[in-house]
Amino acid sequence: MIVANALTSSSTTANKQPQIKVALCIQRYAHLSPEMSQLEKDYTNLLTQVETEGSYLSDHELRHKREVYVKFFFLNLILIVLCS
Repeated sequence: MIVANALTSSSTTANKQPQIKVALCIQRYAHLSPEMSQLEKDYTNLLTQVETEGSYLSDHELRHKREVYVKFFFLNLILIVLCS
């Protein structure tokens, strides 16, 4: 939730101006899609491999991206097992 507090002021009036308060609540709903076919999985892996080989990232950055991906994969796997 984002809350903003803004004062409106005018240099011509000495009286206090009313405060304007705004609140915004953003929700993101889950997007469920069917599982990818084997062809789609192979194509995604190929694009990822080509992107990685052509990137200008250092070995450390590439290793970090892999570690983040593995952690994300295992967390999702654990959640799926717990929710089943």
